[in-house]
Amino acid sequence: MGLTLKSAKREVTVPVSEAPLLEQVRDAGLPLEAACGGKGICGRCAVFLEEGRYRVCDESIAIEPGERREELACMTCVEGDEARVVIPTVSALDEEGASIEQEIALPPHEERPLLRRVIVELREAGSGPSNTHADRLREALREQGFDVASPDHGMLARLSNLATRSKRSLEVVVEQAPGLSRVIDVRPNEDSTGPLLGLAVDIGTTTVVVAAMDLASGHVMGRVSRFNQQILRGDDVGARMAQCEDEAGVRMMKNLIVAKTINPLVKDLAKILACDIDDFKIMVMAGNTVMQHLFLGWSPRSIGAVPFTPVAREYPRCTAQSVGLAMLPSAPVYLVPAVAGYVGGDIVADLLVEDPARDGGTRLLVDIGTNGEMILAHEGRLLACATAAGPAFEGGGLMQGCRAVQGAIDKLEVAPDDSMTWSSIGNAPPIGFCGSAIIDFIASARRSDLLNLMGRFDIERLREAGCLMALPLRHSSVHACRVVAADESGLGEELLITEPDIEQVLKAKGAIYAGMKTLLAQVGLHPRDLDGVVLAGGFARHLNIEHAIEVGLLPKLPLDRYTVIGNGSLTGAALTLLDSTQLDAARKIIDRPEVVELNLTKEFANFFAEALALPYLEPDEFE
Repeated sequence: MGLTLKSAKREVTVPVSEAPLLEQVRDAGLPLEAACGGKGICGRCAVFLEEGRYRVCDESIAIEPGERREELACMTCVEGDEARVVIPTVSALDEEGASIEQEIALPPHEERPLLRRVIVELREAGSGPSNTHADRLREALREQGFDVASPDHGMLARLSNLATRSKRSLEVVVEQAPGLSRVIDVRPNEDSTGPLLGLAVDIGTTTVVVAAMDLASGHVMGRVSRFNQQILRGDDVGARMAQCEDEAGVRMMKNLIVAKTINPLVKDLAKILACDIDDFKIMVMAGNTVMQHLFLGWSPRSIGAVPFTPVAREYPRCTAQSVGLAMLPSAPVYLVPAVAGYVGGDIVADLLVEDPARDGGTRLLVDIGTNGEMILAHEGRLLACATAAGPAFEGGGLMQGCRAVQGAIDKLEVAPDDSMTWSSIGNAPPIGFCGSAIIDFIASARRSDLLNLMGRFDIERLREAGCLMALPLRHSSVHACRVVAADESGLGEELLITEPDIEQVLKAKGAIYAGMKTLLAQVGLHPRDLDGVVLAGGFARHLNIEHAIEVGLLPKLPLDRYTVIGNGSLTGAALTLLDSTQLDAARKIIDRPEVVELNLTKEFANFFAEALALPYLEPDEFE
């Protein structure tokens, strides 16, 4: 008796409850996609109902032995005492990690880390009012050039324990941010082992990456990533803001990012480096404005409505303990400041790594992702905007799309004879399509006229190639191209690209290109006038730029005008750990851009509509 839940990885049986099936599946430890937050809109939580009695919306149904019916888990409840549900791989969320570009290629910088390790010798205790343990510690630090503030309660507690043990030779970790010196940690000198470690964090809407940095050498000691567990409540920032209707919703979203995402990553790093979590002494985090608000436990609701107002653009220095992080409780936590509600600390971190205004000319920095943030540098001005591209570049919203995990198809080419070649991450049996593979497919299929201007298949050619599939809907059917046969697939079923999949990608690429074109229109220029384009984001590192130009995602420019910096958000956070002057640099950056609200411009809607074609509706746009 009970509810049996079966996924590709395991099978569990749990007691039946009155909660929607989506909640029961999650409570059983089998995370399920729900981009809309469980409102029955996105269709991402589809499951197969097998033998049992259910209520789907307001309809009671019975599934007989040997039968199966596909329904949305958020709209389904179990009515009987016993039921069986199968969770398809495409609906399951892999908690463990994601393959995302994690390279940290630091630009030239000053070697002024935010933390320094100092060995001090306390003088013997004597008598008099200036003979406290705190006074002797500050005196010993002043002798080495560190004028620190009075130690706080936690440091005094540590110092009192050391004094009781007659420890006079101490290792002291000192924070040296601009205008501030504080004692972060005190321990016996003989306990000193290993490098002084700090954490750089990129909180992406989809994926979170944490890198451990040796603050003395600047070396990357280890990197880990996992999906932002807020995905359980929505794919994009809009869906996540909708979850924050009250304080309980904000607390839930903060818990998903801190307790369920970052803390497990910190613990994973500690295992990899064979160290204790208290050995992580500082964190610098970059992310978009909504992600930063949720990390701090602030409601982001005001960002979701005109005039898109954040609580703050510059964030207070916190401690790990105050925000619930699993690391040294007194560790300082810095967040890279944001420009505006939809132009966040992630692109400010990008600017620390690669300033498009540095070499003059007209240059564009684009962080290709769910939010599509971009900065234009032209004649001393910086203009910024964000465009809602959605999750398609990460495989979201596609029938068999997936994020960059083991077995995801990351490269895909359609030959002139309509045959197809592909590769998968880790050379594992394929389980779905990355966004980069869909871009490859669309570019090569359009080149050979297998796709028309609006992204529709040549049905006769697909039929002749033996790749045509027609997927039934309630009142019609959808055309699809079979890329992988069932016996080659890691799912045991055919892998298909549908016309609605292509439509989603065209909307995403259209939003990015229309955002670029609108930003350039503000200074009377066209994308072909650009002297250079800087591409940021993990997706950009895997993108075939020639294919991206062919589909109309990027302007038609010589390839040598493109620079790819990969995960600039993570790199900018790491740079700030190693060079404390970057804190002031970031604060100065946020007032430089003029923010362009695309929905208030007269051009964006028209540019977007034209960009839905391949590569663009106006034939001379990409000439």
